[in-house]
Amino acid sequence: MKRFVPLLVIALPAPASAEEVLDTGALSISLEASPRAEELASGVRVAGSWRLSSSDKQFGGVSAMMMRNNALTLLTDSGRLFDLEDGHPVRSRALPAACARPLGRKKADAEAMTLAPDGQGIRVSLERVNMVCAWSPDRPETATLSAVAGMSQWKRNRGAEAMASLAGQGTLIIGEGAQDDAGLRPLLWFHGDPADAATPVTTMRYQPPAGFKPGDAAFLPDGRLIVLNRQTKFGKQAASILTIHPALTPETDAVLPGRVLARIAHSALAANYEGMALEPRAGGATIWLVSDDNFRGKDGTRLLRLDMAE
Repeated sequence: MKRFVPLLVIALPAPASAEEVLDTGALSISLEASPRAEELASGVRVAGSWRLSSSDKQFGGVSAMMMRNNALTLLTDSGRLFDLEDGHPVRSRALPAACARPLGRKKADAEAMTLAPDGQGIRVSLERVNMVCAWSPDRPETATLSAVAGMSQWKRNRGAEAMASLAGQGTLIIGEGAQDDAGLRPLLWFHGDPADAATPVTTMRYQPPAGFKPGDAAFLPDGRLIVLNRQTKFGKQAASILTIHPALTPETDAVLPGRVLARIAHSALAANYEGMALEPRAGGATIWLVSDDNFRGKDGTRLLRLDMAE
C-alpha cells in the first residue's frame, strides 16, 4: 500500500452479483494525529493512525486482516470482507457460502485469515467450530470447510485465534486458550496447508506476555514471526504487545522464544487490536494493526501503521 489520504468517503462499487457483494455502504477513513506509543523497540516508529466507519451495518467487529496484491483485506465477525487499496475502499463481499454456513454469533467466529503457503489460496479459521475454510480468490464457489488435526479438543470460545503462513513452507495456528497455569498456548506448525488432512503437524507451545493472549500473527519474508498479543478487561482501556520471534525451528512441545517489539497501552493509540498484516518494503516492513469494536461503534475501528527497520 502506498499511503492513506487524510479523508475518504467513497461508495463501494455496485455488486457484480448478489452473492459477491451484499451492500454498497460507504466506508469513511479519517486520518488521526499519531501520538507516541508507550514503548517501541529500536527501529520501530508510528507511521499513521486512522478511524474507519461505514454505513454498512455489517462493518465492525474486525477480527482479522491480511495483505494480498498490495491491498489490505479486513475480515469481520459477521463474515464480510473489505478490501482497501492505496487508501481507497475498493471492494466489499461476503465470505464464500461454505465458510459462512456455520457462522453466527452462537455458532462460529471468523478469527484469523492468511494466504495459503503457495500464495494462491485464502485460509480462514473459525474459532468456535475449530475448522479452517479454504478457497481460491478467483473461485469462491469451490470453498471447502475442514476439521483440522490437533484443534478438535480446543475450547469452543478459546480456539484458533492466530494464523500465519510462511511462503513455500507452512502455516502456524495458535490457540487462544491457556493449556496450564503457566499460561502456555497450543501452537501447531503445519508443514504445508492446514486445509489438507495429509499435512504433517508439529505440536509446539506459545507463551504470551503475562496477562495477555494471542490475537493474530504474521511472518516476515526471512521467516521471523510477529505475534499480536492483546489484553482486554471490562471497564479498562485495552492494551497490546507485539512480540517478535526468530525463524521457526519445529520441535515437539518446544516453547517459541521471543522478545517485545512494541507495547501500546495507556496512550491515545491503545485499542482492542485483533488483526495484523505485514507489508514488506525496502529496508524493513510495515506492520498494520486493526481493532475490533465488537459492533458497539463507540470508538469505531482503528487502523494503525507501524514501520519497522530491518
